Amino acid sequence: MAPTRRAGQREDIVTTRAKKPPGLSTMEALKLASQAADDSVKALVLAREQVGKIPPPPVPDPRDDVNAQRLLEAASTWAQRLNPLRSRWPELHKIDERLAQLDQQQQQTSDTLAALHERRERAPREHESAPADWLAGGQKGARPEPEAARLDEELEAAQATTRPSTGSANGCSPSASSS
Repeated sequence: MAPTRRAGQREDIVTTRAKKPPGLSTMEALKLASQAADDSVKALVLAREQVGKIPPPPVPDPRDDVNAQRLLEAASTWAQRLNPLRSRWPELHKIDERLAQLDQQQQQTSDTLAALHERRERAPREHESAPADWLAGGQKGARPEPEAARLDEELEAAQATTRPSTGSANGCSPSASSS
């Protein structure tokens, strides 16, 4: 609502909006107000120029966050628990090594048995031609003997090492371990 004027009352823009300091004329007060406005505009322009020069605040390192530190601690704990170089069950590791050795021995024995079986199958055919070659060569050296009997003995010896013994390493009998 606009202020009402009484007849004969002079209304001054400066006096109605702001009170002038005592001892200043209206013109002096207007000059001071104009200078203050100019100073405000200059300050605004300067502030706008400086805004571009102010570096942005540094982005905090997420590793410094408390939650990130807790997560890293938990991850390192799990990494230590799951580390393949640190066995939590050394006895189990020894058993695994022993099983690997036994598997390797079994493979070697199996290869030896396969080679012996192959040689045993070829032995009769090779022996048939061996005496003829010996005679054709002038009977030099000892007469060739059949290898079948010797190979049979080698096969029996190799198979005896693969058969389970009467007692196993853990003290159980074979019949008890098969049930």
